[in-house]
Amino acid sequence: MNENLKKAAEKGSIDELYDCIRENGNVLKDMDELEFVDTPLHIAAAEGHIEFCREIANFKPSFTRKLNQVGLSPLHIALENRRRDMVYCLLHVDNNLVRIKGKGGCTPLHLLAKLHDLQLEFLPEFLKECPQCIQDVTIRNETALHIATGEAFEVLLKWIFRTSHLSPDEKKDILNTKDLDGNTVLHLAVSMIRIWLPARRLKDCIKILLKCKVNVNDVNVKRLTALDVSEASWQGNDVQGQISKLLRRAGGKNNGSIPTLKSLDKLIIGSRISWIERLFIEWRNDLRKTSLERSNALFVVLVLILTATYQATLSPPGGFGEGDTTSSTTSNTTTTSPTGQINTLIKHSDQRVGASVMNWVLTVTLTTLLICLLGSMWVISPSGLCTIIVFSVWFTCMGLTVIFFKLPETIHREFIKRMKEDLPNLQ
Repeated sequence: MNENLKKAAEKGSIDELYDCIRENGNVLKDMDELEFVDTPLHIAAAEGHIEFCREIANFKPSFTRKLNQVGLSPLHIALENRRRDMVYCLLHVDNNLVRIKGKGGCTPLHLLAKLHDLQLEFLPEFLKECPQCIQDVTIRNETALHIATGEAFEVLLKWIFRTSHLSPDEKKDILNTKDLDGNTVLHLAVSMIRIWLPARRLKDCIKILLKCKVNVNDVNVKRLTALDVSEASWQGNDVQGQISKLLRRAGGKNNGSIPTLKSLDKLIIGSRISWIERLFIEWRNDLRKTSLERSNALFVVLVLILTATYQATLSPPGGFGEGDTTSSTTSNTTTTSPTGQINTLIKHSDQRVGASVMNWVLTVTLTTLLICLLGSMWVISPSGLCTIIVFSVWFTCMGLTVIFFKLPETIHREFIKRMKEDLPNLQ
């Protein structure tokens, strides 16, 4: 860094800053091209020169996100040096600065969770300005809850429980996140390794975790559940009994009581491959090797066949159920007795048998084609969304077909059957 520019940043002198710019108009641009560098904003943040900080941020907003040679952003430095006004200043410049990851993947929120004298002052502000920052993890896969201690842990947990900025699934994911040791927030809470809270407030925190549907039986790298950790940490203590009771009531178990699926996995993986499974694997591999153009062509052809077959199902070819028009007309004009009308009705019913058989044959063909289409689409479509849509449309169409075509036909067939049974009595 230019020595004069460094002195200007240390003094917070805006006039000297412009003197440096007059000497070299690219002095800030040259610095911005470096990946890791101590910018004037880093120095001003450490010294607490707010006006100088705003001036630099106005010229070079990118400096607010720049990391120095030790992996710290200006906001990290302001927190480390307890420059409260500078922290507020940088938050107002860009609230997403809370999510900048520095050394070890540590964000300003993670750093704040370690600073006991600033936690309660700035945690609400950070969460208000950038609610999504609670989802960030370090390279050890630690959330701010893994790092926070005492009241900071309680504040973060209750904020997660109350906030509407996160969906229930997002809350559950945050609370079930495991660090490199396999510990979830629940493991740490029941162990009190980092969570220094009075027993009553600690139990309240555990109740909140259980209400958020945390995985109470997750195991860490030592194969310990939260119940195992609780019993090991509170031997002979009344609080241990109360916490263990809460965990057991929520379905918590010791590691030895949790069934393992390892033997089942080995059984499935080591089982003999049947000829049906071999055929399916070969078919799947062939489809995956198919080019995009060929896959698209196959998809179009199958859709056309599916459409034509369904149309044929709804409107079968001529000759089925049409009968002799002349004969029907003569019968209608000459047969006036009830017996004659019933015979005519039965005759027309028999003529519909061919159409009924044709409909069912086409329905079976349609279903077969649909299964082939869904299988192909499942391989072609990465998300399977198209498969779900086509299946839903097909299921709806088949339901409507049954309601409007098959159901009346069944009722008609039952009516004819009863007429045949009653015909001898009428004669």
